[in-house]
Parts: sequence; C-alpha cells; structure tokens
Amino acid sequence: LLVATNKGIINLPMDFKSHQRLLDLYVETAIYNKENLKISNHVDYSSNSDLQLVIKSIDYRNNQKPAYQYRLMPTQTDWVMSSSSNLSFTDLTPGDYKLELSIDQVTNSFNFVVEPRWYQTWWFYVIAFLLFILLVVITTKTLTKKSEKKKNKELFQAKKLSELRLKALRSQMNPHFVFNSLTAIQYYINENDFETSDTYLVKFSRLIREFFEMSKEHLVSVDREIKLLSNYLSLEQLRFKGKLNYIFEIDPELDLTDRLPSMLLQPIVENAVNHGIFNKETAGTVLIKFTRIDSNEIEICIVDNGKGYKATQEDGRYKSTSVLDDRLKYLRETGDWEITVKREDAFPHKKDKGHQVLFHLKKLNNENI
Repeated sequence: LLVATNKGIINLPMDFKSHQRLLDLYVETAIYNKENLKISNHVDYSSNSDLQLVIKSIDYRNNQKPAYQYRLMPTQTDWVMSSSSNLSFTDLTPGDYKLELSIDQVTNSFNFVVEPRWYQTWWFYVIAFLLFILLVVITTKTLTKKSEKKKNKELFQAKKLSELRLKALRSQMNPHFVFNSLTAIQYYINENDFETSDTYLVKFSRLIREFFEMSKEHLVSVDREIKLLSNYLSLEQLRFKGKLNYIFEIDPELDLTDRLPSMLLQPIVENAVNHGIFNKETAGTVLIKFTRIDSNEIEICIVDNGKGYKATQEDGRYKSTSVLDDRLKYLRETGDWEITVKREDAFPHKKDKGHQVLFHLKKLNNENI
C-alpha cells in the first residue's frame, strides 16, 4: 500500500502486523512461604506452602475484565484459560519455574526459583549413597565376623565336647573298674562257677559296648540311661557278692523317651558304689530316683547309705571327677541347659551318713527334654 502525502510517500507492506500499545498483562504480587518473589526470585522450598499470584492487566479498549491464558513451565505444557486475577499453585518441587501469560498476542513471563533444602541437594544424595555403601560394608563385615566367631565357637565347643566325651569314656573305662571286673570273672572261672562267670562276661561286654556307643552321642533317652545304670549296678552286684543292693524309682508321669545329656549319672553312681558302699561293713543300697517337674524340667537323685560325703572327702578317695564338672560347665555354656548339682549327706543323724547327689536339669529352649 502506497500513500502519498505532502511530506512524502509512505510504504505499508501487506504482511505488516501492528502491535497493541493499549494492552498489557503482568504479575503484580507473588507470595511463596510468606516471601515476596517480586523482591527476590529465589525462595527456599517448603512442603506446606503454596504459590499465590495476583495477575493484573492494562486494557483501554473496553471496560470488561479480559480473559487470558497462562501456563507454569515446566509443570504445565498446555495453556489454561482464566479471567481470575488470582492464581494458586500447590506442591511445587524445588526447581526453576517460568510463568507465561498471554492475551491477544501479547505475552509476558515471570521467572522464579524454588531452592531445595539441604537434604534435597545432589551432594546430599551423593553423601547419603556413600554412607549407605559404607553401612552395607560395615554391616557385611560385622555379620561375617560374627558368623566366623560363631563358627569358631561351635568348632571349639565341638572339639571340647569330643575331648570331654573321651575323658568321660576313659573315666568309665578306668583301669580299676576293668581290672576288678576281669578279676571277678577270673575268680568265678577258677571256682568252676561257669554260669556266673558267663553272666558276668555277658554283662561286662554289653556295658563296654554301651559305653562306646553313648560316648558318640550328645543326648540319650531316660530309658537307655536307666538300662546302662542297671547293667553297671548288676555287674557290680556280682562283684560285691550280695553286699550291694540298688533300687530305681521312676516317676509314672516321666516319659522314658525324654532325652538327657549323656555321661552324667554313671560317674556319680560309680562313686556311690566304690567310695560309699565299698567302705561299709554291712550291705549297702544305692537309690536312683527320677522325678518329672514339668515338661522341660526333671530331677534326678542318687542316694547311697555308705560312709558319707565328708568322710570320703577326708580320706581322699572320693572322686566326683573333674570330667563331670567340665561336662556340666560345657552344657551350661551352650545355653541349652540349666543344670544344678547339690551334694550333701543323705542321713546326717546316722553313723553311716551316706551321700546324696541331686541333679536338677532344665531345658532352656522350651522344648520337651
């Protein structure tokens, strides 16, 4: 379009676009966490704060309230139409934001930054990750060390148990017992009492075999323990020629299949025979009593009416064997058993005061013994 004037020619291209000079759109107020973003466009993140905006416009074309479009980048990619002067945004995460406003080809923008807290920064995540790796390494080393310690302890306990079993077997197979038994067998053979010698030999071989078998086991049933003690006492009864009597009292409520630690009672019974009844001028009796306390607790009492506990200690012949004490100590250390042993005179007002040993066994893992 060419326009001729008295001052010259005006050339107006056909694609010329005019710019509205009577229209504007802007952010008047921006409040976040009680801070004015118009003063500083940087604000610290707060999880309980909203962004409140007041939008103002300048439009001299009409008296009506203009409608405009807005979007908050990068959370909004689509334009939203609004005619309200108040805008509110919630749950803004830390980051850089740009509010774009548009009306009749007039655009404006407002930039601000929500600064992350210290625990939302990248360096915090790096440090947290490194600390996590360090914690995993320390935990792994601790668990490995604990596992190795437990394994070494179990190996040590297994070795110690094997040693105690070997010592217990040696104490039960002590030379005096074997020599006395073989001497007794030889005596009956020389007396041509072949029936008694044969009975003695059968009992002796059965007892020796039982000793070897039980030395390999950690627990034995009550029934098997009673049979072992009965076989041993019957063998000693033959040797003592009527000077020894023995009695078993079994609680009817006791389950004979209940299991007890092996190699605990025989050394005490042997001491009762050899250092109690042996020193007695008249016939003596050994009483072995089993009593159930509850499902995981049992009491065993071994009583003889021999010379007495203190007397046998004074003459140095009483042998409650350090092997038994070591065995009891080991069983307590395993944490599976609570065992107490009480030794005292059985008949303190009599000449032959006798000896009483009271075993109290309790299974600590709440399982039936």
